[in-house]
Amino acid sequence: MIKLLSEVAEVTGGHTFRTKAEAASGHVRLLQIKDIQEGILTDFSALPFADIQPEKLKINLQTNDILLPLRGERIPAMMIVNQQSTLV
Repeated sequence: MIKLLSEVAEVTGGHTFRTKAEAASGHVRLLQIKDIQEGILTDFSALPFADIQPEKLKINLQTNDILLPLRGERIPAMMIVNQQSTLV
């Protein structure tokens, strides 16, 4: 039986940045579409910081969240594991 993704999971969109998303430092790590690869993401240290205040976040990725990019011809899935910091 085929089910819609929304029937088995909560589906949300990512955060939209109107200006440059990356920052030299901060408290929020930035995961962009280009960073999504098939498999599991466990090392967040290479991700840049996001130019956003934590209280302005619409989402905060958590352990076991599954990411699917909405662009491109290839659709890899990546799961977040051992999330220690704020990630958007």
